[in-house]
Amino acid sequence: MTQAEDIAQEAFVRLWKNCDKVDLDKVAPYLYKIGYNLFIDHTRKTKKQSYVSFEYKEEKTREDGQYLMEVEEHRQKIEQCINGMSDGVKEVFILNRMEGKKYREVAELLDISIKTVEKRMSKALKIFGEIKIKI
Repeated sequence: MTQAEDIAQEAFVRLWKNCDKVDLDKVAPYLYKIGYNLFIDHTRKTKKQSYVSFEYKEEKTREDGQYLMEVEEHRQKIEQCINGMSDGVKEVFILNRMEGKKYREVAELLDISIKTVEKRMSKALKIFGEIKIKI
């Protein structure tokens, strides 16, 4: 199935689960809104996951091996940065940037406030900025 088909199917499943709560005159707008929100959520998640990627894309590989060496060096620098973070900062960074969880979800998982999550992410991003690593 394509992404659009998956989103459409999920929208209908959510409509079915909430059919008791939806007025018959408002089914179409409700369904459109669900589809739109699912699309936005998927796009955000995909975008976040693409920030930190340890794998290189095949279409960007070069035959000379130089690119592969650069990718490996970049991956090692990222790993060193992550390993150098304090446990709390590392945990928040991994949950948010690598697993694609929202700040609210991270806060609930770690039983901390959203403000604490924001501060820890700020520290993590500052570490990457000091070393001039793009994530």
